Amino acid sequence: LFAIRTHAAGENGPARPTVLFHATAYEHRVGPGRLWVEIARSLAADGVSSVRYDRRGTGNTGVVDPDHPVALYSDDSDRDARDAADAAVADPRDLVMTGLCSGAWYSAAVALRVRPRAVILTDLILWSVYRRRSLREQLAPGMPASDGAGGDASARARIKALLQRHLPYPAWRLLGRFGITQVPEVLLEALRKAGVPTTVILSAEDRAWFVGQRGEEGLRRLRRRGGDPEIHAVGFGDHPALHRDLRERIRTVTTETVLRRFGIPVDTERTADTGRTAEALR
Repeated sequence: LFAIRTHAAGENGPARPTVLFHATAYEHRVGPGRLWVEIARSLAADGVSSVRYDRRGTGNTGVVDPDHPVALYSDDSDRDARDAADAAVADPRDLVMTGLCSGAWYSAAVALRVRPRAVILTDLILWSVYRRRSLREQLAPGMPASDGAGGDASARARIKALLQRHLPYPAWRLLGRFGITQVPEVLLEALRKAGVPTTVILSAEDRAWFVGQRGEEGLRRLRRRGGDPEIHAVGFGDHPALHRDLRERIRTVTTETVLRRFGIPVDTERTADTGRTAEALR
């Protein structure tokens, strides 16, 4: 895997603590609008190392064949994400993982195995622990639409809308456990049981998706059991984070969360963004 480690000048050997950025879909390691690069350089000033890598078939890792892309949720991509986490640090407690959309899912999925210090999940739409093979070729960058594709999408959408409105929540959650639909509580509960502190950042589009998938009901259940994931629901912006104000909000939340998780004092004047504020989900 091709990877870049960013750390303060003069450090020898693998620096710690470390943030691992999982790239989105078929993008390479820089993030939306070079956001991961900017965050990595900012964190280096506080003594935090960052690793950004290209999975197979993207960026500088291997040969990129546009006619035969490496599937987004493939065994090879799974292995690359695990290998990157294993190589980033010797002790997973020195690791925070983050990413956007598919990068967020890989952060969570790998976290269930390695038990890092924390994860920061941005604009996540795939909330299943069990991932149906049929999703591997359906999911692609863009708008949240992970429950159906193809000619029967409208029929599936109608059935899903009925289930969302009328199915008792325990039955809805069961569908989520089998990967039939996306239920935020499923993944958040798995992370809670694994002891992984979790922060979620949602654009306006992804907040609507979260609410539509009955995420607020799941949050109430989690909090009754002692789980308390941090949810930053941003009232603006788009799913791929092309919106400048949204990127500023992601930068601020990610930077401050990383520093706080590692016990490093936060200079709010330096990390604060100039965009609009986020809303809390209850």
